[in-house]
Amino acid sequence: MIADPGLGKSRLVTEFIGDVRTHGVEVHEGHCQAHARALPLVPVLEMLRSYFGVTEDLGAETARAGIEARVLDVGAHLAGELPLIFEFLAVPDPARPLGTIDPDARRRRLLELIRRLVRAPGRERVVVNVIEDAHWIDPASDEFLATWAEATAGARNLVVVTFRPEYTAAWMRRSWYRQLPLSPLSPGVVTVLLGQLLGSDPSLDGLAELIAARTGGNPFFLEEVVRNLAETGIVAGSRGGYRLAGEVSQVAIPGSVQSVLAARIDRLGPQAKDVIAAAAVIGREFDRDLIERVARIPPAELDATIERLVEAELIAQTEVYPVAVYAFRHPLTHEVALGALLAERRRELHRRAAQAITELNADGTGEVAALIAQHYEHARLVLEACTWHLTAATWVLAHDQTAAMGHLNRVRALDPELPDGAKVDLLRANARALFLAVGWRVGADRSRMREVFDESVAAATRAHDDRVLAQVQIAYMAYLGLAGGQWDEVVELVTDFLQTARRSGDLDTAAMAQAFAPLPIAMRAVSRRRSPPPRRLLS
Repeated sequence: MIADPGLGKSRLVTEFIGDVRTHGVEVHEGHCQAHARALPLVPVLEMLRSYFGVTEDLGAETARAGIEARVLDVGAHLAGELPLIFEFLAVPDPARPLGTIDPDARRRRLLELIRRLVRAPGRERVVVNVIEDAHWIDPASDEFLATWAEATAGARNLVVVTFRPEYTAAWMRRSWYRQLPLSPLSPGVVTVLLGQLLGSDPSLDGLAELIAARTGGNPFFLEEVVRNLAETGIVAGSRGGYRLAGEVSQVAIPGSVQSVLAARIDRLGPQAKDVIAAAAVIGREFDRDLIERVARIPPAELDATIERLVEAELIAQTEVYPVAVYAFRHPLTHEVALGALLAERRRELHRRAAQAITELNADGTGEVAALIAQHYEHARLVLEACTWHLTAATWVLAHDQTAAMGHLNRVRALDPELPDGAKVDLLRANARALFLAVGWRVGADRSRMREVFDESVAAATRAHDDRVLAQVQIAYMAYLGLAGGQWDEVVELVTDFLQTARRSGDLDTAAMAQAFAPLPIAMRAVSRRRSPPPRRLLS
């Protein structure tokens, strides 16, 4: 479903979902959000947790039992994939650990599992999967969405995707793809809608035509203009029964829906503005516990303010249990509320959000580490941002190496703003050691790898941490040898590596050095014994 903002994508999907659920159809939703584009797999995890019935209030053991029952219902042959899905949904089973697995292999297995779940033979239930606002989707989720779309052909499965015109994907060329474009309302429909919103009082003559001409058939714009006229007293009464308080010639209609929303938000009381501002920084969706910590308003006053915002139709409650969850009624409302914040106020709210998310996720900060890093970065707290970017890179590495590299590149980009000190240098060195271990897998060129190696050696040396320096050295040597076959250069670096390992005094590092040291010499000898291929093969 494709349309510009305000034309009714989300509303149409909401009506559709509500209708099919009344007929017993299984529906699972995933939402992409502008502020979460740098966070990998958010909509995929949301959808899979819905599919497997994993909720926040569910204990890990109960969650695993539900996942296992659903997977085995598809087929007993998938039992071997249970540790993988347990780990992916953050409910690992100590009795059935996943073990060490290459990140690329993990990603391929997860994609194949999605394909099997969609195309499960003999499945009678119809399943609808909904991805909203795909124009904000992250690359890892986009790959999962492509798998869903490809697997849908011939299955009892419907994938509904909403997006703005700038989004495109290869699966749109498939024969089983249908695009539903939403256009602005026709003049006749606009007349009917405005009649329902305004009423037919004679004083309104000419007002509907004025609104229609300015809003261009955008239903959200139409509704917001009417609300704005009611809130400012230009029309009096209630929906469908308004009357004009002055002359039509004196009515000014703003030139954009953003202007209307900005005016409505500006008229809110101080406390309501504080709640809207805190919510905008958190994201399009926010829960009751988090908004309380960020807005810092007494609980009773907060609840009353939220109720007023719901009545004003700026936000809506989306969940009741186990904790109340709210969302901006429209993405444009969120965008306007965020854009209205002054820089200093925005930074303070991002700082509070980062701290609150950390407090509320003490047992599972890995999954939200990227969000915490993003908030600290917006707050211009660079050391905290880099620390959480490294945590996020370490966590996401198992699922998405490209996303991990994105976090590590942010650490490098923010480096000039970091303070001096041994602890900060240790952070620099650890981030770059991970970069060296992963970079060659995602196509980092040799000059970049050498640059990162030099930076990490300098940082580890300043921090006087030989254990980290040894990790940096072996990561770079592994890259030179295994990825580039540069065994001569590796042999030259081995001596420094052995000396570093001995200085570290760490038994694990020393053992690693002893095990690795003979390899480069042996590999160099093997490479030198290889004879060139015959001329005819070269041609």
